[in-house]
Amino acid sequence: MCRLLAYQGETNYISDHIFEPEHSLIEQSHHATKGKMSVNADGYGLAWQSEKADPVVFKDTMPAWGCDNLHDIAYHTKSPTFIAHVRASTSAPVSRLNCHPFKQDGWVFAHNGQINQYQQIQRKIENTLSDNMFSVKKGQTDSEMIFLGLLDYGFDTDPIAATQNYIKFIETLAAEKNIKKPMVLTAAMFKDDRLVMIKYASKGRPAPSLFKRQCPNGICFASEPYAKDGTWSKVPDNSITIATKGGNVKNTPLKI
Repeated sequence: MCRLLAYQGETNYISDHIFEPEHSLIEQSHHATKGKMSVNADGYGLAWQSEKADPVVFKDTMPAWGCDNLHDIAYHTKSPTFIAHVRASTSAPVSRLNCHPFKQDGWVFAHNGQINQYQQIQRKIENTLSDNMFSVKKGQTDSEMIFLGLLDYGFDTDPIAATQNYIKFIETLAAEKNIKKPMVLTAAMFKDDRLVMIKYASKGRPAPSLFKRQCPNGICFASEPYAKDGTWSKVPDNSITIATKGGNVKNTPLKI
């Protein structure tokens, strides 16, 4: 499984969150403590909101701890909203096209989780995509497919309804193939002034870890707390959290 981090708040340096802390995301890329895999070396990615409308995405296939470019970008870039991700592949090959975050229609998406026995239902899932979303699909991961599917289900207009309906769709397809416990999903998405965090697991499976930290200058979500300072709390299972600029944060249970 992967590790991710998302931030929204006052503009600050990305390095303050992904490099500087004691248990930073870069440390987690080769010494994770709360995932199935301690090493996440199958690529990395970073997306941030600049002064322009469209988010910036930078990603590569090398391990995050060994990339000078990532180091320099993080230390010299300020942003009010960003997502960082380190990848541990579960099926799809190591390729830049399969690295997170993904970007489409102004949204950015990074994911930790999987669709169990994805190959058994992949074709049906792909066949339900709109022509527009199918035409922009680039990689081979179930993560990218989840992202495009959420957008197709109306995530831009109603993130909660889109998430609930898309998860139900996946669960239904899986049941037809007798796939047990088909989905674990922890995802970070942002567009404009909205940061959305999703945490879900099929009945009988634990959801991938996700924690949050409220601080004076913003809010941060992470697969693992990056400091042992007592300020982190678990995000509730089977829920969606929407944070908007200005400090409004609302967590809503998912009804699946």
